[in-house]
Amino acid sequence: MVDIQLQAYIDEVRSQGHKEDELRAHLLEHGYDAKAVDEALGPGPAAPPTTAHPPLPAMEGGFKHRNPALVLLFSIITAGIYSIYWLASTTHELKTQTELAPSPYLLILFVIPFVNIIALIVYFWKYGKALHEVTGFSAIGMLVLMLFVFPVGQVLAQVQLNKH
Repeated sequence: MVDIQLQAYIDEVRSQGHKEDELRAHLLEHGYDAKAVDEALGPGPAAPPTTAHPPLPAMEGGFKHRNPALVLLFSIITAGIYSIYWLASTTHELKTQTELAPSPYLLILFVIPFVNIIALIVYFWKYGKALHEVTGFSAIGMLVLMLFVFPVGQVLAQVQLNKH
């Protein structure tokens, strides 16, 4: 088990830019056990971070990587509010890639009775065409999924966007 005071001292000295070998020699000179020092030093901040996943690509000119299962879960937990946010966000990202993407501001029309049905169809058709241009996924398929089984369409759209 790492000595907390020793670890705090090591962190402080590291932040000042001292080299690991100098720090180790200094600690051993002052009577610290070599095993305890090695354990406290650990890999240090210079070691590359270990991660099971590759780093995500930069957002500039691309699409934000989102976990499709979490997109669905957040949509359920928030009773659809996250779905609207997700739709606006992914539409904005599509807009940076293609002119076919609808304006995210069209989502405002979804709250007007009767107009919302037409706006919904037009929006999802344009969204599907933009998604098709960028990813190759069927525009008609996406329209049908978004209209009749939105959660499935949402997850599939996110999977396609994550690929690009």
